Amino acid sequence: MPDVIVNAWKKIWEMSPKDLGGKRSYQTDFEIYDERAADHQNIVLDLYISINPMMMSSM
Repeated sequence: MPDVIVNAWKKIWEMSPKDLGGKRSYQTDFEIYDERAADHQNIVLDLYISINPMMMSSM
């Protein structure tokens, strides 16, 4: 299970603000483990990151 979480965070760290929909704010990032995480061979978890939304330029 730890490898799944580490790999997920590595992918997030590699993502650009455009990929994320805004620049990371590093205010409140967290993971939720519920009954879907019970099977360590097929773990599912929710990972939330805080971002500052990208400002859309006017056309």
